[in-house]
Amino acid sequence: ASPHLLQEADQVLDPEALTIGFARRFAEYKRGTLLLRDPERLAKILNAPGRPVQIIIAGKAHPMDNSGKQLIKDLFHFVRGNGFRPKIVFIEDYDINVARYLVQGADIWLNTPRRPLEASGTSGMKAACNGVLNLSTLDGWWCEGYDPEVGWGIGSGEEYSDPALQDQLESGALYETLEQEVVPMFYDRGRDGLPRRWIARMKRSMSQLAVYFNTSRMVADYVDRYYLQAGAKFADLAGDGQGRAKALAAWRARVRQNWSGLRIEEVSSNVEPALHVGQSLQVTARVRLGRLSPEDIQVQCYHGDFVGEDRVEDGVFTRMRSEGVQDGVALYRGEAPCHRSGRRGFAVRVLPE
Repeated sequence: ASPHLLQEADQVLDPEALTIGFARRFAEYKRGTLLLRDPERLAKILNAPGRPVQIIIAGKAHPMDNSGKQLIKDLFHFVRGNGFRPKIVFIEDYDINVARYLVQGADIWLNTPRRPLEASGTSGMKAACNGVLNLSTLDGWWCEGYDPEVGWGIGSGEEYSDPALQDQLESGALYETLEQEVVPMFYDRGRDGLPRRWIARMKRSMSQLAVYFNTSRMVADYVDRYYLQAGAKFADLAGDGQGRAKALAAWRARVRQNWSGLRIEEVSSNVEPALHVGQSLQVTARVRLGRLSPEDIQVQCYHGDFVGEDRVEDGVFTRMRSEGVQDGVALYRGEAPCHRSGRRGFAVRVLPE
């Protein structure tokens, strides 16, 4: 770089300015350039008199991810072409050491994945443990961790079929949150120069998030919910010379082989023009078993809000009871309780058991 640029580099990053950190793997769904969609509006946020804001960006794209590498290229061109060089800094060679400084030094941790594609978002958890406030779309861990008293959400958890529309709306929501809430709170200082509301939110964030979103709790959950139960189940199946395991394998093979001979022959109900809340729809199903027995299956009535096109949403199931077998056909009865008003739909389904 020229001596001028090297000298300019010494002047970037004001330790007193509101600092937004954005560091992660650059993948297209993470939308690393969402904040850059409106350069004029972004410039007003970064250069507001007496309320400076700066952005530190770091990250890498997978070597085979050309779209991710293109995002980084677009970011460089944007910063150079719009005069943002002193206020937006890209740190190369992102690694665990760079991340350690970033999660300690930022004031806001920005995450903008396109919902619902975020797997977890552990960088935001690490930032929260260091007192950094999260500003993120409600995806990944932030769906569980978000609370208006500990950070900010982008949008309300909506999902869109049109990615362009989603980017447009959520970039606008991001700008508005920065303009109306984040920046004013950070620069709301008392006579002692301290942002008391901001500090209070930092404390709430650390006390609420760090105790739950951490590796110790995660490992304990895996042990309690999965490893110990899997171990007990293994011991159970392995006993008696693997007798139960062999029996289970034989049952699975028999059910799989004979499942195609199973069918629901008839479904009937006491359906009327209307049922009242508190009443139940009585459902009867006749199921031809083929080579299976009633002990091999479970018959359920699945019911919920009917939204048209034979679709039921927010459905729940009730187990139907067997009332005998005649000529290879089993009779099942059950009910679908009407807990609330509106159009309701139901279906009968059969599962192996």
